[in-house]
Amino acid sequence: FNKTVEGTNSNSQDLNLTAGTGDITFTGAVGTNTIPLGAITANSGGTTSFTSTVYAKSLTTNGGQTKLNDVTTTGNQNYQNAAIISGKLTSNQGDINFQSPVTLQKNVAIDTSAGTGKIVFNNTVDGTTPNGQDLTLTAGTGDITVNGAIGSNKELGNLIFNSGGKTTFNDVKANSLTTDRPGTTQLNGNVTTTTSQTYEDPVTVSGKLTATQGDISFQSSVTLQNNLAIDTSKGAANILFKNTVDGNNDLTLNAGNGNITFKDAIGNIKDLKANSTGTTTFSLTVNAQSLTTDAGGTTQLNSNVITTGNQTYGDAVTIANNPTLTGSDITFNST
Repeated sequence: FNKTVEGTNSNSQDLNLTAGTGDITFTGAVGTNTIPLGAITANSGGTTSFTSTVYAKSLTTNGGQTKLNDVTTTGNQNYQNAAIISGKLTSNQGDINFQSPVTLQKNVAIDTSAGTGKIVFNNTVDGTTPNGQDLTLTAGTGDITVNGAIGSNKELGNLIFNSGGKTTFNDVKANSLTTDRPGTTQLNGNVTTTTSQTYEDPVTVSGKLTATQGDISFQSSVTLQNNLAIDTSKGAANILFKNTVDGNNDLTLNAGNGNITFKDAIGNIKDLKANSTGTTTFSLTVNAQSLTTDAGGTTQLNSNVITTGNQTYGDAVTIANNPTLTGSDITFNST
């Protein structure tokens, strides 16, 4: 199609295309903002290309690969084949689903927030240049689910998850990562960023979080689903917990010259290790199996520390507010 494709009544005229192993190409706009097409289905073992904008009731692709710019639908968008995206995908009342690998050619935004639609990736998501393509996902009260790795072949740029539902993802490599509140986030893999990681909503986490040149901060509660390691030591950046930390697992923190700060209570975790040559601050009560701080830097204890095992403080310790330290053996190796 070398020109535009339009309907006569809004969301009424369906378009079904089957090309076998041939390509399907739309050079002009498909539908308009005021008169979208009905359901569009494109079946091709070659390449399906939407060079311009698409307005339709729904869009489904199958076969080889699909190239997309800006797509707006009333209902669902289902991409069964590999998708190469260069624009914004919007569904006003439906879900947006990707069943095959997704590649970002430019900064990409995907939005289902006008309704309660979900955003689902059942395969990998990659950029085309390292740290070059941003991805912003906005689902309103819908869930965001990424079942494949993000940035495993080419790291993404800035990755932003906005959902009042549940955001779930596995391994991530990106320039930065931000989640919003309300809603919750489930981290099932390792997250590595060049700069900061900021989690605004409650997080359930397992794996390892690494920021090579930025801070890692949690603005809401953190639950340890498995043993968790957090590392900002390469960039001398900070690790911050502004809310509670719970979960019957180990927590190991490495901040290098950066600071480690707990603004709220730590409850019912196993071995807690805080390694920092900056300042490690425990503002409220600590409940753990054991607590260890490394040499260098200082530790600030502002409330009670209760362990069933040992407490070992390798650095200088400052104690305020008359806290009580309770444990098996309590050792201070510095001042």
